[in-house]
Amino acid sequence: MSIEIEGIDDFIAKLDNAVKKIPKKRNEFVKKSAENLIRYTKDLTPVDTGNLKNNWQRTRPYMGSIKVYNNTEYAAHMEYGHRVKNRSGEWVKDENGKIKFVKGAYMLHQGVEELRDNFEEDAKIIMDDIFK
Repeated sequence: MSIEIEGIDDFIAKLDNAVKKIPKKRNEFVKKSAENLIRYTKDLTPVDTGNLKNNWQRTRPYMGSIKVYNNTEYAAHMEYGHRVKNRSGEWVKDENGKIKFVKGAYMLHQGVEELRDNFEEDAKIIMDDIFK
């Protein structure tokens, strides 16, 4: 007695094809996600000279990983906030004697949150393409 399953060869061929496509598609997906993150983040970045806004960059995708960064000297201060010094280097204090603090813009954080909303839908599109 033997069991014969029809279509198993086609199924195995589809799986083999998917395995070959996954690394490339995964990197395409993270690259697209990083580009979207940069676009959202630039829209949220405060502009004085435009230097901060124009310095958002990404690394190349590698094994499904990518980094988005900004090498502008004051990027972290704008993202997370900062204390204020006057021209002579002394801390500026408010009327209560506390050092003044400028709240961060959290432009990168907000960009990540924006991406989260679409992540599952975008991943599904990639998965559907892999298993065509």
